[in-house]
Amino acid sequence: MQTADYARALDRTYFPADSESELDRRVELRTQRQHVILRQRHPADAMVVLHESALRTIVGDRKVMAAQLRHVANLSTRENIEVRVLPFRAGFPLGMPLTPFIIFQFGRDARGKLSEPTVVFAESFAGAMYFERPTEVRMYREAFGKVQLATLDPRPSRDMIREIAREHDSDR
Repeated sequence: MQTADYARALDRTYFPADSESELDRRVELRTQRQHVILRQRHPADAMVVLHESALRTIVGDRKVMAAQLRHVANLSTRENIEVRVLPFRAGFPLGMPLTPFIIFQFGRDARGKLSEPTVVFAESFAGAMYFERPTEVRMYREAFGKVQLATLDPRPSRDMIREIAREHDSDR
């Protein structure tokens, strides 16, 4: 759900030695991956939880942040995309912070059986891991459920995202 400018600013921070062409390649890959939730026919569903710190931490500059937040808020109006904010006041619903993760659940076949097993992709500074074992997937689902209970509902989340975007705009 990242804008090209936001993705470029992130990558420039994490991969400072990379050439502009390599940064452009990575940004293009991210843009292409968004197609799965943005396509008109059968878009995938996305449920996203963003910690308030991700909304307030400057990536690139305030202009980049404001545009990124407006982009996320606008995407959250789509039927297939739900964005929720975990506010600072919620503390740590699991007792500790979580690293970013994605739960990939694939479609069902004609008999109603999942066409592929559910997979969890978890990122860290040292790399990324894929978890496929049912016990691991269940742990991540339960963690997501607990975190989601502490989030704002979708509409107040969108309102907060837009308000923070305005703050970034006004502070320039």
